[in-house]
Amino acid sequence: MKIFFLIYILVLVSTHDCFSQQKLTLEECKELAKQNNYEMKKSVLSIQEAQHGKKNAFTKYFPSVQANGIGLKSNSGLLETSIMGMDLSLIREGFYGGISVTQPIFAGGQIMNGNKLADKLVDIQKNQSEIVADEVELLTEQYYWQYIQLKEKLKTLEVIEELVGQTLKEVSASVKAGLITHNNELQVQLKLDEVKASKMELYNNIDAVKMLLSQHIGIISDSIEITEVAFENAIHPNAFSVNSDAALHANKTYNLLDKGIEVSKYQTQIEKGKLLPTVAVGANYFFENMVDRKHTVGMAFVSVSIPISGWWGGTHSVRQKKINEKISEYNKIDAGEKIIVQMKNYYKELEVAYQQIQIAESSVKNASENLRLNNNYYKSGLITLNDLLDAQTLLQKAKDTLVDRHTRYLIKLSHYKKITGQ
Repeated sequence: MKIFFLIYILVLVSTHDCFSQQKLTLEECKELAKQNNYEMKKSVLSIQEAQHGKKNAFTKYFPSVQANGIGLKSNSGLLETSIMGMDLSLIREGFYGGISVTQPIFAGGQIMNGNKLADKLVDIQKNQSEIVADEVELLTEQYYWQYIQLKEKLKTLEVIEELVGQTLKEVSASVKAGLITHNNELQVQLKLDEVKASKMELYNNIDAVKMLLSQHIGIISDSIEITEVAFENAIHPNAFSVNSDAALHANKTYNLLDKGIEVSKYQTQIEKGKLLPTVAVGANYFFENMVDRKHTVGMAFVSVSIPISGWWGGTHSVRQKKINEKISEYNKIDAGEKIIVQMKNYYKELEVAYQQIQIAESSVKNASENLRLNNNYYKSGLITLNDLLDAQTLLQKAKDTLVDRHTRYLIKLSHYKKITGQ
């Protein structure tokens, strides 16, 4: 009975492990990164922060209300005097309070422009969040393709391991038959050990990349499996080519700089508003009871404030803001030109990566044919064991190079599509 119970527990645990591991595609990894990545979470908080700033700016349209009060009790009067020989001690206890309401009528456009500025800052944070999302997605793709790259190299090593293992069997048989020396067998064994050591290193690198990807998408590494995909035939870069000047306006970084110019203009208008008179209306209500007699006062008022001494320094502040406007415009022009150059460079790199794939595919075909021929030549005694092992190594290198070229192409393609707004 205990044996059956233990078997049941083992089956249950293994079943749980199978279902707890989640197989993720690239698209699923990207979606998880959008939900769980800390950079994304921080960008969402930045938007919320800007929205609260916008709401705070909106409150400036409404009256400001202030209330104050004071109560006191002393061991002797605050005012002491003598009248006709009589000592008087006044204001030993009492209270005072008041409330004031002020409504701005004109503030030089500072409130209106402050609200426009706050609204624009919300737009900027949303734009910045989109840029962060692109960067997070780009890094997700990079980790994913690096994982696939290493897994493909592992498959190649397993094929080479099988080839070398088969060669070792044949060489061992020849040694037993007295046809060749033990040196040949040792040579193949060392090659096999080298392949096994490379496999161990690959396993370690695969785990490292998987952990990086898992942390990036916010999932525990042990609970996921990455869906493996084969590298398909690369699509010619012409399929993704766009006009750089037209694509510039779809670039999120460029659009962010455009909003930066608008922010500079609002800041200039706010600075100008500080030089203009401010007009406000309000009402005050005071009450006090300091001499055992209640007293109340109510009043309405209009206030006008003219910053006469502020005009001197204020004009320089306005000029500073105007200069900042011009700097923002130059930054936009400069960044736009650099982005176009970057687009063209990414496309050239994409073309090179595509051409390198074609060369690498040809190399794999040649290396495969070379190994087939060398196998036949070795069995016929036309070449040495070294030649056969070299042919196996050449095939491994050719396949690894093809995997590297595919990975490079896919990462370059992601960069190009992101910068051109595709």
